[in-house]
Amino acid sequence: MGNCITKQRNHGYVDTHIPNPDYPEDDEIYSRIDEVNRIPCAESLVFQTPIKNYILVAAIDFGTTFSGYAYSFRHDYERDKLKIYTNMWAHNSGLSAKAPSAVLIGPDRQVKAFGYEAHRKYNELIEREEAMDHLFFEKFKMMLFTTKNLNNKTLIRDISGKEMLAIDMFALVLGYLRNHLMQRLQNRDTDNILDENTIQWVLTVPAIWSEKAKQFMRYAADKAGLLM
Repeated sequence: MGNCITKQRNHGYVDTHIPNPDYPEDDEIYSRIDEVNRIPCAESLVFQTPIKNYILVAAIDFGTTFSGYAYSFRHDYERDKLKIYTNMWAHNSGLSAKAPSAVLIGPDRQVKAFGYEAHRKYNELIEREEAMDHLFFEKFKMMLFTTKNLNNKTLIRDISGKEMLAIDMFALVLGYLRNHLMQRLQNRDTDNILDENTIQWVLTVPAIWSEKAKQFMRYAADKAGLLM
């Protein structure tokens, strides 16, 4: 059973502060509000604002082995609650609703490829002996469960032992999935929902995670532009 972290947007509210001693320099990310409706989702907290403000709900399933996203429009939900759109990732065997949780990060520390494409491009770089300046991560989510002193200075090693800040790597992956969804929406010519104030983001997290790991993921999501 997992949890979900959501943050709905509304100009009538400002962000909620969730104190965490591991992020003392980031206290301004969240600010206290006088009134917020708190609705539990499994063991986590949902920050609820009036649903009428949202045209779209977008959910990211960030898994240990596979990841993906799905979304639903308000007008579809009102007619059919099971009308949900899922991105289909292309690979050699066809299409899949999820892609491997693998990411290729370039020398500029930006995402060069994700999922099946990350595997393919990294293999090509190895064959050309050009992988030295790149980082390749896969099945990295479990480090949030196994790392005891997790904080925003925690480092994570890629497949070849190269290191970067874990918070930056997780934020890059979440940001990639966010941008992939936004591009798909733009391709549908849905200009009216490209204003992110009309999108409610949902991020699933495992129920077995510690509160520190959940807060880490919330912070990464904020860096990725999901919870701002």
